[in-house]
Amino acid sequence: MDDPTKGFDRLRPAEVDEAQRVRFLELVGEIEEQALQVDSWYTEAEAAAQQARLAKLLAEWNAEAHRAYEAYEFKQYHGGMDTETFVREALLQPVGFVDDLRFEEACAAIAAVSSAKLGQAETGSIINALNNNFPGGLCSDLVFWPDVWFGDKTLLQIELTPEQMIGYLCKRSGRKLADMPDDLELSVPVPAN
Repeated sequence: MDDPTKGFDRLRPAEVDEAQRVRFLELVGEIEEQALQVDSWYTEAEAAAQQARLAKLLAEWNAEAHRAYEAYEFKQYHGGMDTETFVREALLQPVGFVDDLRFEEACAAIAAVSSAKLGQAETGSIINALNNNFPGGLCSDLVFWPDVWFGDKTLLQIELTPEQMIGYLCKRSGRKLADMPDDLELSVPVPAN
């Protein structure tokens, strides 16, 4: 059987630099501590100093992260992921639009996401790459909540092949991949919204 984590290198994020990962692990702790101290009772001067320190740490983080983060995110991520995943997610640069994306590559990427064999951060990055390549396609809803994607509660357990999922993303986004089969069967109508 083929490895579901192969065949879509152009949709994968670049590897995270180890020194950068280690620094970000340190920064998480520093930012969490500062964010909590800002919420504590201090004099106006102490609060201003804490805010300045927090702003400096966030600026360092945001200079290297793939998007700008806010202080509250460092207090809330624990409910959804561990610190290592939070750091990797911040450092993994999502892939943008790939002009010559092949149907086979897109199918391999969505198969990997569906297989649950990737880490949480890489899964999120590949979902972002698919969303960037199929604007408005809502990839994660199609993979994990097809009933929501189709607007039909009876379709929660629908089994779609990777080829069908990419076919639906193409239809919804209006993107046609050059090597997409013309005879791809999509058994459920694509919802209007």
